[in-house]
Amino acid sequence: MDSLTQRGVRFTRAYAGANFTLGSLATILTGKFGSSTGVLNWGRGLPESHRTIPEVLGLFGYRTGGFSVDAATGFRPDYGLDKGFQRMKIIDPPRDTPDGRHREEAIGPGGATAKPLADWLSKQPKDVPVFAMLHTRSAHFPFVIDKTGMDTDKTGVRKALWEEGAGHRHRDSDRAMPGKAGGQHRAGLVDVGELTIQRTVRHAGSEGIDVWKRTYAESVERTDKDIQVIIDAIAARGKPTVLILLADHGETLDDNNELLHGAGFYESVVRVPMVIQAPGFQKGQTDALVSQVDLLPTIAELVGVTPPEGIDGVSLLPLLKKSATSVRSTVLVEGGPAWQGHGQLPGAVISPPWTLLEQSFLCTPTDTQPPPPAPGEPLDDNLIHTCLFHLDKDPDQLTNLAKQHPEVIEKLRARWNGFRSAREGKNLPRDLRLDASMIEMLQRTGYDFRSEGE
Repeated sequence: MDSLTQRGVRFTRAYAGANFTLGSLATILTGKFGSSTGVLNWGRGLPESHRTIPEVLGLFGYRTGGFSVDAATGFRPDYGLDKGFQRMKIIDPPRDTPDGRHREEAIGPGGATAKPLADWLSKQPKDVPVFAMLHTRSAHFPFVIDKTGMDTDKTGVRKALWEEGAGHRHRDSDRAMPGKAGGQHRAGLVDVGELTIQRTVRHAGSEGIDVWKRTYAESVERTDKDIQVIIDAIAARGKPTVLILLADHGETLDDNNELLHGAGFYESVVRVPMVIQAPGFQKGQTDALVSQVDLLPTIAELVGVTPPEGIDGVSLLPLLKKSATSVRSTVLVEGGPAWQGHGQLPGAVISPPWTLLEQSFLCTPTDTQPPPPAPGEPLDDNLIHTCLFHLDKDPDQLTNLAKQHPEVIEKLRARWNGFRSAREGKNLPRDLRLDASMIEMLQRTGYDFRSEGE
């Protein structure tokens, strides 16, 4: 990753389209925010009506391939994410990934996730343009691939991460956790409990948090092996290539008491790494505000094809050419894995230096939960907290300024509401109707379906 960054243009203020994989992948592929596609929770897949990057490039003679690892929260055809890919290969989780850690075989040298893409690329005629996309999960929760360090880790965090695939949960006998029924069409409280890893980390205190962070860092380093496989395959092909490194979302490392992604919209989750290396452009860095929606029009302009009409993204070519210092003033991050499709939509409006978060998770560790409804009053199953942060003065998002600056909240909400109103009724959501077992799988792989921070 470091070498790619040194050769390309690094975007230091790039944002995801959602705080969960499905929403972000839909954003990347279509150049549209969630309100445009309807992909706003795990219960909605990508509708057929939206053009995707591989579909557009295919119309201009490109051969297209998509590659990933089979996982509930991954890059899956049944979510509509295969649209436009002429070849899509989803492999069983390799032993060198967290998803494949319990397989009884040797770990190997690493990079197994990327090998199908490299093999496919080597078989494509060199006189035909290609587009390939790899979605790697080498750095995904639960991060570990072996039992290294478990014996010496007094916090028990590494062991809990290793065992997390079994879905162990802690359930207090005296209360039900206010979880939500994922993307299902029925609302209600579900006693999901918190993952054992969450309880283990909290019990271990700062030492547990440190182990959590180190383990995550190890998984990020492991991703380098996937990237190297791709770089080697491109070199072997010997053709001018645009190479883009982009995350679908980030990960929380005890930011404002959140350990898993999917509940909050803090910078650590929605601000993602993005690097573009393209022939003819000088390396560098820009702090211009950009979004995953900008990828499709950027690729289209780089290779000289026509992007679809009605997309939300803008080309980043002016930034690559250094002919402009900005291309947009606002980005949106919309939806959530557990949103039920009614009531206030969770999300974030980022317009530097301000960021407005509308989320089910408490804004800061010092905030308190509102009192429960009085007897006879309806239970609010879609409680949303309003958080306002000044990123220049408070990059760690520790001081909620919502009460001090209602005028900023009004302005940012007006932008979001205006955008959503303009797109209302223009998309037909593709309902996935997740069952209880699918929701459990989503929870096991790092999505927090609880609606409050503890």
